[in-house]
Amino acid sequence: MPPKTPSVQPEHERNTEIALFRYGLIASLLFAPLPVGQVERILRQIASQSYSIPYSSRKRVGISTLRRYLKDYQQGGFDALRPQERSDKGVPRALAPEVLEKAIALRQEQPARTTPMLVELLKRDPELKLSQALNAHTLTTHLRQKGKTRRLLSQTARAFHRFERDEVNALWQGDSMVGPWLPDPSQPGKKRRAHLFCFLDDHSRLIPHAEFFWEEALPRLERVLKVAILKRGLPKALYVDNGYVKLA
Repeated sequence: MPPKTPSVQPEHERNTEIALFRYGLIASLLFAPLPVGQVERILRQIASQSYSIPYSSRKRVGISTLRRYLKDYQQGGFDALRPQERSDKGVPRALAPEVLEKAIALRQEQPARTTPMLVELLKRDPELKLSQALNAHTLTTHLRQKGKTRRLLSQTARAFHRFERDEVNALWQGDSMVGPWLPDPSQPGKKRRAHLFCFLDDHSRLIPHAEFFWEEALPRLERVLKVAILKRGLPKALYVDNGYVKLA
């Protein structure tokens, strides 16, 4: 019986199909030298069209991407158009230890928090010096490796008690968050992001005052605090992102 011919690896087939698609995009530019201005005109024309891109939900290819395909082919031929695998495939991208520790603490505090919610909280944490944008998928991978998924934490008995002061006005917690996009009153036809500022009584969970503003600035938080005090009296202490302050 003749030996079996090894089958082509699915990943190789996938990469070949992607390379063929990329080659088809730039084929008209490969064999007839053109002036630079004409090349750019054709690239813009190619980028303006919609495509059924293999293994992607996108429909367009950017001009910078087309330039890269052209350069790759000129330097390495057809094989250079194949997707390049990460050398660290299977290994999650690096995440600073302090960022991961903070993410774990936030997830343990509220297991229902989704990863995008954690990313937003970490971005707003003034104690973290983020050198690059946080990736939700990367964070999810690290949390899963540490056993800190929402499902696992919800099944595990909590080893701590929720923090809560014993009386009303003992502590107010203040914070801000991004709100919805709303019509901009100063620029008709355009929208602008609103920002919510709020104080919360730690014991009763009552909100002394909350208000939306167009700017995310400290004076807005100060105004909300002033109105809250006028409504509900002076709290004994405040807790905000930048620290804890005793008032009485």
